[in-house]
This record gives sequence, structure tokens and C-alpha cells, in this order.
Amino acid sequence: TGNPAQFRPVYWLTREQRETRQQELDAASAELLTGLRPEMGDYDKAITVFRRLISSVDYDSVGLARQKKTDWKDRGVDDLRTVYGSLVKKRCVCVGYAVGYQYLLQKLGMEAVQRVSWKIEDEDSGHAWTIVKMDGEYYHIDVTHSDGSNTDPQKDSKSYSMCHFGVTDEEIDKIWKPGDKRLPKCTGRKCNYFVH
Repeated sequence: TGNPAQFRPVYWLTREQRETRQQELDAASAELLTGLRPEMGDYDKAITVFRRLISSVDYDSVGLARQKKTDWKDRGVDDLRTVYGSLVKKRCVCVGYAVGYQYLLQKLGMEAVQRVSWKIEDEDSGHAWTIVKMDGEYYHIDVTHSDGSNTDPQKDSKSYSMCHFGVTDEEIDKIWKPGDKRLPKCTGRKCNYFVH
């Protein structure tokens, strides 16, 4: 019935470029995970990776502004929203922070998943962060909103906040639309930074 759907994937990288990027990603991950071992406690692993990401990555508002002016077909690889962008290039936006954090925690044997949501009062304001399982309970951890560093010198701040480490659904849903019902419920409190 009708025309069959066609799917033509677009590849932005050659096999060789992909392999080179994977080697760079492996080296960057190893550096960020130095001294961390899978047998360490979940809280200690999560807080250490959180702090290391914040100290090494900048929110790339300059790249994001440039990207918004460019047609998506002309952008090439979107490193602002990839593990490679956050861990190798050290510049990304919220999705890059979320997947970079998820990637590193999974390398340490922890359960972590990316969450995307929208501000309650603003349908155009999307955001991504990570849901992490620590000591048997789930928590929201938002590396992006904890990091004050920015590629725009007008907005740059080297401070960071612990207010977004170990947040419950009840707390996060005051700002963002309630989450996907299929994602784990974040009700834990003992690994919240201020409680712990």
C-alpha cells in the first residue's frame, strides 16, 4: 500500500576517523577515571567523576550560538552533544555532559541513563541530565547546571554548585516536566550531596 519508506543513513565520519576518535575517547576516559576502581562505593565514584567533569569541561555557548545559525545538513559531526565532545574536546552542551557522565559511570560498572525534559513553563527549553543508581536507589544528577564554566568569557565562572547532585523526582519535577514513566523512579535521599 503506497510507497515503501526509504531510509538512507548519513555518515559524517569514515571508518578510519571513527577508529581514531574511539582511541582518543578511550585515552580521555582512562585519564578521567584514573585511580577509580569498580569496587569503590557508588557515591565516591559518582561524586569524583562529577567533579572531574566539571573541572575539565566547558559549556560551549559560543559553539551552540554558531550552530543555531547553521543549517543542520551543513553542521557535520555534532560534537556539542556527544561523549566525544565532552570527554575529548572538553566542550559541549547539556546532552554532552549527560552522556559523558553516563559513559564514565558505566565504565565503572554503575547503572546510569540520560534523561531529557522540558521546562514546565517553556516548551522550547529542553535539557538533559543523568539518572544514576547509587547504593540501590536512583537519583538525578545534573552536571551541566552544576558547572559554571563557559566558552563565552562574558558568562564564564569557575565556581560550581552541588545543588544538582542526588536530586529526587519530586525536586526535579518542580522545574522540569514530569519524567518518562519508563525511567526509574528517583526517590533516594541518602546520596544527595547535602544529606550524605
